[in-house]
Amino acid sequence: MDELGWDGVSPVRLAGFLGNGDNGFLSNQVIGGLPDTPPAANLGEPRGLDFSLITGDQFITLPMVACGSACIPDLTTTGAGIGDPGYGVPDGQVTAADIQYYVNAYVAGNAAIADLTTTGAGIGDPGYGVPDGNVTAADIQYYVNLYVIGCP
Repeated sequence: MDELGWDGVSPVRLAGFLGNGDNGFLSNQVIGGLPDTPPAANLGEPRGLDFSLITGDQFITLPMVACGSACIPDLTTTGAGIGDPGYGVPDGQVTAADIQYYVNAYVAGNAAIADLTTTGAGIGDPGYGVPDGNVTAADIQYYVNLYVIGCP
């Protein structure tokens, strides 16, 4: 994120959409959505497209979470793989090795590592960030949100 000039505190907005193979045509699949009424048609040729003329926001805002001294996304030593001495040992850096470690725990249903939030809880809900003993999609979403902001 620092390569993009992020100041570490401003909201991070994520935008995206689906295009064909050469990106000369955009569908109606947009992160953040398009208006429901009338039903959104495909966006078509992107070069003349002006998202400011479309009602609503065509992005999502990722939560900014104060991580404190313990950073949930830092789960393993950079570059460590299964069987390596640093596998599962935080090293103070949030890297691709950490997300791989988390996904492995998530797929295995390892609640000790992968259970991070209450099932179905979203940003602002009382159970957001409160483990409930279940490994669900809410947990991986919570982890990815923290990973994206790269908490120290």
